[in-house]
Amino acid sequence: MKEIGISQETIDEKYIEVWNKVDLVENQSELMTRMETEQSTSSHQIIPISCKRGVNMPILLQALSDMSSDVMGKGIYTLTYPSVEHNK
Repeated sequence: MKEIGISQETIDEKYIEVWNKVDLVENQSELMTRMETEQSTSSHQIIPISCKRGVNMPILLQALSDMSSDVMGKGIYTLTYPSVEHNK
């Protein structure tokens, strides 16, 4: 990122690294060890996910919501209601 002119401050404040398809990794303990190592040397958050299986999606959505609230003053909100009420 630095090579293309993005400052470390911007990376720290506005960057989330997402590792997708973690469900395809055979050795999950090795993946977690590597992620912990990467996270310990990174200034930004790293979130392993599987879109297909929904792994860590709530964590990613919360991180995006928190970041958007902090950076832009906006948030992601989820509204729920009983689906049987939809057609009334």
